Amino acid sequence: MATCSVELFTPRTPQGIEELSSRIEEFAKRGPSFIGINGTDASSALAIAEGIRTRHCIRPQLHVQRTGSTQASVTALLDAALKVGTRDVLLLGGNPETLNTASSKLPGAFGSTAEMVAFVKGTYGDQLRVAVCGFPCSAAGEAGEYAADLAELVKQVAAGAESVVCLPTFDAR
Repeated sequence: MATCSVELFTPRTPQGIEELSSRIEEFAKRGPSFIGINGTDASSALAIAEGIRTRHCIRPQLHVQRTGSTQASVTALLDAALKVGTRDVLLLGGNPETLNTASSKLPGAFGSTAEMVAFVKGTYGDQLRVAVCGFPCSAAGEAGEYAADLAELVKQVAAGAESVVCLPTFDAR
């Protein structure tokens, strides 16, 4: 079932966060199923997620980057997310050159999004709803080409991902 959603990027300044907070009211009027929150500042993302959930009764979805993340950093982030009532996460893969490379095999790092999904589901079970990214035919995902990306997506779903968020499709053919 297709649903409407909104994706926000965390502002870098307190003024930006204040401005975004005023705009969320307008987003909420459009009735999205969830609001995705993407950004590198975890404390801002968590504060925004908590505000969306408590003030607008909309499910916030926290975006979690695989690249540069470790089991310890993901656990800390997701523990904090659960404390503010966020139960939805979108696990984001890396570029093709980061899939199962030597740098992704550092202690606690994830070699693929499927590994990250398995870790999150194994650690949190049904406490979190896990989504992953799907890539339309004209876009390159984590594996770098369409057939390989579909194979990676199958692994992610097998590892426990419950939904797939498709990137924008620019060429519907």
